Parts: sequence; structure tokens; C-alpha cells
Amino acid sequence: MSDDLTPVMGETERRHSQQLSVQTLRPPLRVPGYEQEKFLGRGAFGEVWVATDSNSGRRVAIKYYHRRGGLDWSLLSREVEKLRHLFGDRSVVQLLAVGWDSDPPYYVMEYMEHGSLEGRLLSGPITVGEAVGLVRDVAVGLVHAHGKGILHCDLKPANIMLDQDGKPRLADFGQSRLTHEHSPALGTLFYMAPEQADLKAVPDARWDVYALGALLYRMLTGDPPHRTAAGAAEVLKPGRLEERLERYRSFLRQVPRASGHRSVPGVDRTLADIVDRCLAVNPAQRYPNVQAVLSALDARSLRRARRPLLVLGALGPVLVMLIMALIAGWLFRATVATAQREVIDRALESDHFAARSVARRFALQVEKRWGILEQEALDANLRRRLAQGADLEQDPKACAELAQWINERRAFWAERFAPDAQASLWAVYDRHGYQRACSPTDDRFLHKYFGYRDYFHGLGFNLPKGQSPPRPITRPHRSMVYRRKGNNAWTVAFSVPVPGPGPQDSEPVGVLVMTTDLGGSTRYEWTRKQFAVLIDTRPDESGERGLIVEHPYLNQLSAGAAAGPG
Repeated sequence: MSDDLTPVMGETERRHSQQLSVQTLRPPLRVPGYEQEKFLGRGAFGEVWVATDSNSGRRVAIKYYHRRGGLDWSLLSREVEKLRHLFGDRSVVQLLAVGWDSDPPYYVMEYMEHGSLEGRLLSGPITVGEAVGLVRDVAVGLVHAHGKGILHCDLKPANIMLDQDGKPRLADFGQSRLTHEHSPALGTLFYMAPEQADLKAVPDARWDVYALGALLYRMLTGDPPHRTAAGAAEVLKPGRLEERLERYRSFLRQVPRASGHRSVPGVDRTLADIVDRCLAVNPAQRYPNVQAVLSALDARSLRRARRPLLVLGALGPVLVMLIMALIAGWLFRATVATAQREVIDRALESDHFAARSVARRFALQVEKRWGILEQEALDANLRRRLAQGADLEQDPKACAELAQWINERRAFWAERFAPDAQASLWAVYDRHGYQRACSPTDDRFLHKYFGYRDYFHGLGFNLPKGQSPPRPITRPHRSMVYRRKGNNAWTVAFSVPVPGPGPQDSEPVGVLVMTTDLGGSTRYEWTRKQFAVLIDTRPDESGERGLIVEHPYLNQLSAGAAAGPG
């Protein structure tokens, strides 16, 4: 038994599959009205060919079953029955024709030119947003199928096809069951709910809920939940099918709850909780149906959209206070006290509105920097180079490539910011706190230790110089405000962890940092003589609060030469 239990072959079917595996790759049957073009793939029970409809010119996929009767015939009739109920549903790969009386029997279905989701996942990682969008579309398709009384029972990436727009379509209903059926259906190991791995189990909508959670976990982490070499070896030890299924159930009940998705950058607590509830070993603790999962995903999206422009969420404990003064003495002196109070109230209302507007723009600039850093931190070459650790210092070629990469990325993003809002420095550090590259290049700081700095460990204060931190940051971080050496402008550093190069790497291999000088960050055009003040309300290293980091009078101080990471 492999890790794919869909479906179980008998000895006769196995021998027949072995015979087919050595046959010449040519269509087993010429289907009238279709011109076979190329072989697409072969499974244990059949093979698929791409063909063209002679009348319409439309490309289709023809699935041939190895022979009439036995398990093949049962699979064909079951799948055709379910696809007939789902005809016209755009979330399902559509059935076009069936060759019941042919030898071998076959059916014709839509051809999905982008292949399966399994192929998409093997070609490279996907973003959290793309994963959530795909799993939501799959959930919509399952809701439609459940609404027509059909449980899929074998949901996995290989059974999800991608159409010409990249939208997922449900496929392979060979193991599906009607809601009133009581015959068991075995899914695929590590996508299959534990209670489903029982030849006496009665089909349940929560089987598809578990598989949907496993599918999302696979897209986020690169592997199905709990699938390790040791776990697979334990489950697949020789023995009868019932014994292996029992081992699978026991394994899922004994292992700790899957947690790899919680360390993926971009996965928030709400999304992680949705995955956890889908993957609950006890079906009573799972979502009762796929519609409940879909509602949870939509509620998460709605909450994210309602955040007030991410001001508080992006800046955390930092409160931007902007105070405006209006000079209108001649008008105030000409009015009575009551009129003067009314004018002042109206002016304050206008000032508050202007202050909120500037604060929103400033918050969006902060969020934009974090988004840029998180995107660049996923670069495969960066992750691979940082994984070298101390060995990188002895590899001049790798150091040169890393320096070229960071100079190119800083120059690329500098063109997308106003001159007074561009980053003053980009730097990258390995997991031990040693700088491995920076832009602008400064050899004085290359391979020097900065692990004691707040932007590396995220503790909110600098450690004594040279002291090792407990660990590098594991989520985006804004450092405490500080003055760069040789520069009178206040500076803040934005940093994100760089994930390891492998799907199993749970710890970051380094930290990517962007520093920005705060001078000019709150400038704006207005009709009156007004100015904004930026105040950091978090305590500095001395414990004091209320540091003024942006004020017109500060701009009058002379600026020194740019320095390193300070």
C-alpha cells in the first residue's frame, strides 16, 4: 500500500497494470470524432490522452479504463454518476461523453491546460494570499457538490485541476459518495481524516473538511500535515489493509498538532486557527461542514478589509501625534470672544482632519516597506546563501553575488519612492547576527557582528555590544528610533525574518533590514502655514517616552555624512 489509498486494487488489477506499464504509448482505442494528440498520464486503473474534437476543434481529455468489468467498471460507473449530477457546475471538470460499450470503456472530459494543483505546487512556492484564494474556490466547489448530495472523499492537490484562468476545478470523483450511501471510501494518506481510514466508516461531510484543511496546510508549508519519512514508514509497514489503516488512525491520534503553518510569514492567527480546526483529529471539534469553513474564510477577509488603513496595526504602540497651529491674529483680534471660540473650534476640526490624513499616508508608507521586505525575503538565492552561515565569509563568489543582489534590490525600490522617502540603507544578516551584505556598500561593517541590535532580535532595546541574542526575529519588526552615526537625522529600521531554503525549515536563516531617515516623512502641501510633528511614544533605552523625531526646527541642523547600520 502506498501513501495514496485511492482506490484499493486487487491482485488481478495489479497484474493488469504491470502489463500495461510496458506497452507502447499509443491510444488503446480510436474514439470516433476525436483525434488523439498525446499521452498525458497513467494511473493504476487507466490512462489519459489529450485529443481534439474533430467537429469543434476543442481540446479534450479522454480517460480510458484498462478493461471492462471488475474494479475498473465500478470506478467508471461511480464517477460518471456523480459527474452527471454536477453537470454545468463551473467548479467541476465537466463530463462530455461516455463510451460504455467500448473496449476499454472511456469517458471524455474537459482538458485543463494548466494541469493539476499538485503540478503547480511542485513548480515552486505560492504566497499566502494565493493559497487562501485557491482553497476558497475549492471550498465553493465542495459546497456546490455537497448541496447536490455528493461527498468527494478524496480531496488532494492531484485531484484539483487548474483551468485557463488558473481557477481550481474538482476532478476524480471515483471515491465520491452520495450522502445517503453507507459504503466506505478510502482517501489519500495524510489528506484523509482519521475516522475515514476504516472499512466500516460511514461517509461524512467532515471528511472533506479535514481534507480541505490538509490542502491549505500543504499550500502554506509545502507538505501535508504530519507526513514525515518516519511517519510514512510506520504507517506503510507490511501487513493487511485493515492493519495499516489502524496504524494510520493511531498515528494521527498520537502525534502533536500540526504547527508548521504558524511559522509561515504572512499567516495570521485567524488563518492558523481555521487550519487547526479543519485538522482536528476529533470530528466533533471540526467545522461541521465546508460551508462553515467558507464562512470563516470570508469573515477573516472582511475583518482585514475593515482595518482602519492599518494605522494602529502597522505602527503597533507608536502613536503619531500631529499638532497644528493657525496664525490668524488679525482676524481673532477683530472678533468678539464668542466668535473667537467658534473660529478656533472650526480650525481644530480642520487640523484633526489634516493630521489623520497625514498619519494614514505615513502608515501606508510603513506597511509598504514591510511588504517589500517580506517579498524580497522569499528570494531563493538569498535564502540559500544565508543558510551557509559562517561559511559564507569564506566564499568570495557567494559574497559578491549577495552584494550585487542587495544593490540591485535597493536601486529597484528606490525608484518607487519619493527622494526624501527612499531607504537610507539595506542590509542582510545571517542567523548569528553577522552582516553579510549592505547597500550602499561599506566594507567597514561587512562580516561584523550586529546581533545585539534591536532590529535583529526584536526585544525593543539594544543588548550590550557583542552579546548574543536569544534568537533572531520571527515576524516583521520596527526598531526603536535612533540616530545614525555621522547623521543628525533620526532613523528607524524595518526588518523581517528570512525563511530557510527548505520546506521543513522552521527557523529563519537570517534577517533583512531596511532603514529610513525620518526627516521629511511628514511633509505635505497645505493652504496655511502649518507643520506636523512626529513623536515616538514608546520608551527609549533610558525609559523615557515622547521623543520628538520629526519637527521643522530639527531640519535646520546640519546633516553629516551617511554611515553604516549604526
